[in-house]
Amino acid sequence: MSTDDQTRKIAVSLRRRAMDYLARREHSVSELRRKLSEKFPETDTQLLESVLSTLQDDGLLSDQRFAESYVRARFNKGYGPQYIFSHLKNAGVPDDISSQELSIDENEWVTNLQKAVCKRFGSPLPQPGTLAWAKLERFAQARGFRGSHLQKLRYQRFEGEV
Repeated sequence: MSTDDQTRKIAVSLRRRAMDYLARREHSVSELRRKLSEKFPETDTQLLESVLSTLQDDGLLSDQRFAESYVRARFNKGYGPQYIFSHLKNAGVPDDISSQELSIDENEWVTNLQKAVCKRFGSPLPQPGTLAWAKLERFAQARGFRGSHLQKLRYQRFEGEV
């Protein structure tokens, strides 16, 4: 078998494996590069980049689409913008794409925080300054919400909206 035939065969295997990964869920370019490199360690990086580029050109691989789906999924699970941004950064998504996808209205983040907190701590929410409120604050910070979101939630609580 000639070198061109072997290269073509490896490229087909790479593309097939990449399509298998993408059929399960969206991936960032960086994630898919890492997974394919682990699966095919002897593969030439130029060939791998060529396959990834082809997938992007065909519209099968997109950092934008991955970020959109990841933000939506994590938002719906009650996570905040800092947590999501950090995970997108770890997945190799460029900061400008992450910021664009996280440009959700502040009130929606506060509503999301309220839902997550009510699910975890029940309703009504604890009084600020108590041990229970401190636990709520740590929970919110671990979930990636900002201090401003907590302040708005605290304000809403005293206004009777929560």
